[in-house]
Amino acid sequence: MKKILILLMMATMAISCTEDEGNVTEVEKNTEEPPKEIESSLALRATLENMKEVQGITGRSVQNELCFQFDYPIVLSYNDDSTVEVTTYNQLLSLLLEETVELHMVGIQYPFAVIQNDSNQTINEESEFQALISDCGYDYIDVNDVVALTDDCFTVDFPITVYVNGEAETFTSQAQAQEFFVNYSGTIESINFDYPFTVIMTSDDSQMTISDDYELIDLVENICNIE
Repeated sequence: MKKILILLMMATMAISCTEDEGNVTEVEKNTEEPPKEIESSLALRATLENMKEVQGITGRSVQNELCFQFDYPIVLSYNDDSTVEVTTYNQLLSLLLEETVELHMVGIQYPFAVIQNDSNQTINEESEFQALISDCGYDYIDVNDVVALTDDCFTVDFPITVYVNGEAETFTSQAQAQEFFVNYSGTIESINFDYPFTVIMTSDDSQMTISDDYELIDLVENICNIE
């Protein structure tokens, strides 16, 4: 179920030219660092799910056994728009184990740094974060898992919009979504669901609104028991 997923956001510093005694001089309008952006991050959710899986298997702190480590501090955001500065791995692990459907982490502040193979790397945007987790082989739920492989538990209440390489594609049926991806001729570098969307539970025809990636993973893995 490995999937690279993206959101792109970068800030640039503006410059201007001023004329002084006939000479044109390049002057920075703003000498401060570009503003740091907190973005919803599918790559973050994949990283956190991997941490939970590894931690659950060993039952002990496994920071050095992960594919990469965050170079703390980092700033994370929750689904209620609150933020938290995380200064250690153990603090992040505690926050992770306290997550619930009602309150969970959904975003990270860019840029941030990671440590991998004793080398530091700056992650400036979501696409770089996604490339990192792809290289690490982290698993993630893809579109086919949602629209085709879950019929015994739920079906999507179409239409649903999916961003493919940053372009919005709206599907009105499962067949249309499957046909699109089967016949897609380009390279799919990024896929992102347009939240919220609704699913219909097979057991009782009740509706459930899915607001973010945490809720989608909770539905597939914990409610439907699909690995």
